[in-house]
Amino acid sequence: MYHQHQDIIRENYITLAAHFTADQLYKAHRLQVNELLGVPVIQSIIDGLDFKKTALNFSLVRDITNRLDVQLAKYSNLLIETKKYISSGSQRDWITFRDYRSMTECARITPGYLSYEEQFGTRVNMTTACLISAKQSSRFLYYAEKNLTSVLHTNALDCAIRWQYIIGTSGPHIEYPAHALPVHKRRHWGPFLAAALPHKRRVVILIDTGTLLSDVHVAKAKSVAKILLDGAVPGDRYMVVVSNGTHNIKACENQNFLGVTNEQIAVMTSFIETLERGDQKAYSHTSAIQMACRLFVEEETFDRENGKNEYHHNILFYISRGVMSELGEAASVLNAVAEIVQEASVRIKINALALCDSDGTPLLWSYEFLKSIAEMNFTKYQQSLGKKLKAALNKTIIPGKMISIGTNEHATLTLLRMFELLSTGSNAKLLTHSLNDELFWSYPFNEYQATLVSLSTSIQKNNKLGAVIGMDLNLDIIADVIKYNDLVVMAPTKTRLRIFLCDLQGRVIIASHMRKTSPWPLHIGTLEAWSEKDLWLSEHFSVEEISEGSFEIVKEEVMEKVKLKYTWMRLKNAPFVVAMTMKVSEPEDKISMLLRNSRQDYVLDNLVYHRLDIQRDSSLSYCSHFGYLSTMKVGGVYLSPSCFTISSLQRSPSPQWIANYWVYLGDPFGLIRNTGMRLSVREHVGALSGIIPYWRDKTASDSHEFILRRYIATSRGVMITYPATVIRDNYEPDLQLWYVRANEFPGRIVVTGPFLEDNVGQVVTISTAVFEGQAGSMHNSKDQVFAVVAMDVTVGFFSKLLRNTINVCKESRRCVLFDDLGNVISRGIETNVSSKKTKSYGRSISWNAVERFHISYLEPQLATYLITKTKFVQKRQCVQWATRSVEHFFRFNITYSDALTIPCDDASSVPGVKLGSIRAEVIPVPQTNLFLALINESCDPQHLIQAFCPCSVSDRRCLLCTRFDHTECECPCQCPLNCNAQCAVSSSNVSLYRKTSFVSNVECSDLEECPVIATIIPFSARPLQKTVLSECISIRCENYKTIDDCLGILGCQWCTFDSDGQTLLLNPSCVSTDHCFGGTKGRRIRGFLESESHLAQQWSVSAPVGPVAAGIMSVFLIMVIAVYCYRSQINRLVEANSLTDSYGAPLCGRNFEDDDFQLDHDISGSVKEKAVALIQLTSFERMSNPLAAVRPQYRVSPRTESSDQGYSTMTDRMQGDESECATSNVNISRETEKTILTALDRNEDGCSITVTTEADIHQAPRSLLISS
Repeated sequence: MYHQHQDIIRENYITLAAHFTADQLYKAHRLQVNELLGVPVIQSIIDGLDFKKTALNFSLVRDITNRLDVQLAKYSNLLIETKKYISSGSQRDWITFRDYRSMTECARITPGYLSYEEQFGTRVNMTTACLISAKQSSRFLYYAEKNLTSVLHTNALDCAIRWQYIIGTSGPHIEYPAHALPVHKRRHWGPFLAAALPHKRRVVILIDTGTLLSDVHVAKAKSVAKILLDGAVPGDRYMVVVSNGTHNIKACENQNFLGVTNEQIAVMTSFIETLERGDQKAYSHTSAIQMACRLFVEEETFDRENGKNEYHHNILFYISRGVMSELGEAASVLNAVAEIVQEASVRIKINALALCDSDGTPLLWSYEFLKSIAEMNFTKYQQSLGKKLKAALNKTIIPGKMISIGTNEHATLTLLRMFELLSTGSNAKLLTHSLNDELFWSYPFNEYQATLVSLSTSIQKNNKLGAVIGMDLNLDIIADVIKYNDLVVMAPTKTRLRIFLCDLQGRVIIASHMRKTSPWPLHIGTLEAWSEKDLWLSEHFSVEEISEGSFEIVKEEVMEKVKLKYTWMRLKNAPFVVAMTMKVSEPEDKISMLLRNSRQDYVLDNLVYHRLDIQRDSSLSYCSHFGYLSTMKVGGVYLSPSCFTISSLQRSPSPQWIANYWVYLGDPFGLIRNTGMRLSVREHVGALSGIIPYWRDKTASDSHEFILRRYIATSRGVMITYPATVIRDNYEPDLQLWYVRANEFPGRIVVTGPFLEDNVGQVVTISTAVFEGQAGSMHNSKDQVFAVVAMDVTVGFFSKLLRNTINVCKESRRCVLFDDLGNVISRGIETNVSSKKTKSYGRSISWNAVERFHISYLEPQLATYLITKTKFVQKRQCVQWATRSVEHFFRFNITYSDALTIPCDDASSVPGVKLGSIRAEVIPVPQTNLFLALINESCDPQHLIQAFCPCSVSDRRCLLCTRFDHTECECPCQCPLNCNAQCAVSSSNVSLYRKTSFVSNVECSDLEECPVIATIIPFSARPLQKTVLSECISIRCENYKTIDDCLGILGCQWCTFDSDGQTLLLNPSCVSTDHCFGGTKGRRIRGFLESESHLAQQWSVSAPVGPVAAGIMSVFLIMVIAVYCYRSQINRLVEANSLTDSYGAPLCGRNFEDDDFQLDHDISGSVKEKAVALIQLTSFERMSNPLAAVRPQYRVSPRTESSDQGYSTMTDRMQGDESECATSNVNISRETEKTILTALDRNEDGCSITVTTEADIHQAPRSLLISS
């Protein structure tokens, strides 16, 4: 049993009734949850299991490190063995012309030649390799030696090996297995250059925009610069500089060079994309090259002063047309370079890339000029140089190359050409003999949703470089022990246990709490929000004398200080570090885990594997459960991806494999071999199986009318559902909101949602934690959570609970129920129909918008008041590293000990307030994450609360991202993150960057990390389209005659409002939810769930032509069809009774009594009435992919609950009046020079109509075209 502490202090006797109400609600809710879910039954089952306790200490780090070392050593040895095989061949070169068959070019492979393989994430052909060649295939045919292909194929049997490649210095570039590649894809450039040129480089890419004459030249310069960036390898430092004639601008104003991580390469690539033509008259080659050379000098000087002895090769790429302002400029440039070289003793290699004109030939003078600069050819300019300069140059000159860039820069700048441009000595000789055996590791990179690292080495013959051989390794497979280790998976949240795989610079490659690796590797200090003074601790990772260590960090968190201990150990066979962090505690933390058993102790007759669509078992009695394939006879077993080894996940599900899984899971003798499941999965399945009989019995009772599904899941990823239903294969229960929140609040009843489900409507999930087994003892919130049990119910379930439990909810008060994040569970409008202010629930908004059920959207006045009470609610922000964004959200205090009283008049005060003058009371519901607001609808305040809560219901973008105000009301939203930016935007380069609103001046250490939660996806797999199966549950909504009977029934809705969303029905009734979604007659669930393209068909639906118009059309159809088409359309627009929204419900009536719309300019009455009608038609709620943001000529009159166009305050009043009404062919033709909206459509008479208006557009059908 669960023991709860309820030490509630009643601080205000006026709120005593509210406390009693909340306590009464909790007791009724707890009773229902325990009965419907069987929480005591499940807990007693778990208490009867055998658990063992395992300590968390340094041994976990050592174990993981040793296992990774063994794995990576295996691949290193495999690469060396493959290299030995190639080197020991009897042929003159590693490739021969005499064997077996010609090799297909990767760019010319046809799709029919390939088949999809999960190991590679794309379509491949494993029987052969393919060729990437810079030469014409018609002249050169390369043949792979037959046994070599066999060796590569054998290597690829290891699922962690993705690509293998061999790149020769003579030209051929082989990729295995064969797969289609674009012609210009620069494949494995980095690994080749790292192994072929094993020295560090500083590279400046200098782009001359001052001599570019056309956009073609600009595009060519951008393309060349990006190709050069692809030659960057780990250890290099790069910088892109633009010289436009007036300024020399760096991609990073506050640094001379950047590293070559993905993020820093992206910074320079974005900078290149913003290039524009410069001022040709003011351009100076001398100042540009001089500035670029100064970067090398400053960096060399800085390294010397700081005692850094690392030698770097300095290379300057100069992209220019070479047009000189005067013929003597060449001497000036060479003289400037010579002076810099002499002054700082810096050796610089200059490579000039001459951009040719459209005919493909460079200017003669330009060609000679750039060639002289690149080759440092001073012979023509000896008289211009002094003796000291000549002497210095003779010692320091490194001749560069001049490359002419014609029409195809990709064909010119090949991998071998880059090898030539980046090398500073003989291309055929290596620096030292020891490099022959050295292995080179690339920076991790992402491809096909996998984290890869490339391992390469060089092949030499006669001390000459012949080729580079390498393989790409899937780190997600190799290092899955970090994410799916039993201790890591089962560790309680309070231990703060995390395991990281980092590089030697401290950048996190894989983190145990992040299932999907970020494409932007973060420093461990940034990810863990260390203070700036602690960042130096990661420097120990790269110290050769130290291979392991530990340190402690104290972090300031909300309400407490937390001491974390970091323990790390460096791998022996790869440049990586394993680091573990956990909270320091006394005594040592221990994790309870189920004892492993070699056999299954439970009979699984009550269960079936969830893939009912693959299994064909006639005894299961398949049925349709609200559109999903199900069976009510047994429960379903779903095993998430974390239950399987990576290699087994690469097998597609089949009846045979499902049979193998099931035989292993139910093996009572322990004789069946494991076919790919992780350890402890079988024990978890058996432990959860005992609840199915209880759930099945409950479903046989009346509870089947309220519960959509029941399920229980463990952190291992095992989930049991009833009824058995086909679950999405990528569903991860332990990352879902219902699981994460219940784990966050152990012992409490947690409600999450609402979310929309087809055929059912708005569904919420009720979940609670089940604790580790402790026979004969009481449980409390400090115990370790073993599983989370949950059920899905409709929002009407809570409306029914409120009405049955709290009398005032169906008499004098409107009861609003919301969770600790502000998501509204029940508003009371389904039952409270006496007030004219009450409008229908729901709008035409994006179906997956997080904000659509938030209190700021639905109750802005209440939210505006509550946010001022900092002890009751806090506005917070956290970092979402996966999306590189900052989340703004509200967190209500579930431990608040008193009720919050809101006076009727904002000008009055709470002390001495009388009951009749209370506008609302808000109180936490004990032992839940819910809050109850009792709203007095009869309150008529003289001073309204000024409510402004901007909510974007189309995307997650905040209205204002440049500031964060704790007292500003808004819906949960996101802002782009620019935390610890690598580059500062100065006044000189700000124009080159895209104008992006981001969170500025934010310290990462000041922000908490957002919980890692899976993307919200439907629970079940794709619903049945057409089926002859009977319904699992037979519910007839018309049998429920009263609102109390109808509420909470699956698939039923108490229909209250007419199709306009505001007129009360004279005879409300219980009907199918899909016919009265949100209580509004005619609205459909499908309008929320379907895609925008499908909605477009509904947007164009108009009211039918009236009988009079039809009669006129029948008489004059042939004689005056053109005139009639025009007149009929005008009549339809002005006189039609209504248009329809995405639910098929009318939006705009013919009577325009709403005085909320006002014109900005004076026009006649009749014209004004029609204009107002038409502008209603062109106002859209802001939804996904807005097509235009057109300056409005009409505006909505100010009101206390309004918001700007494009954002919604989501008030009750505006829901019915504000028009979602646009969507049709509308027209206001006015003389204006501003942007207008034009819609092309065709009515049912076959007449084409062109409709134009000027309005504020937030969401429009695809048929709308924007013109100006």
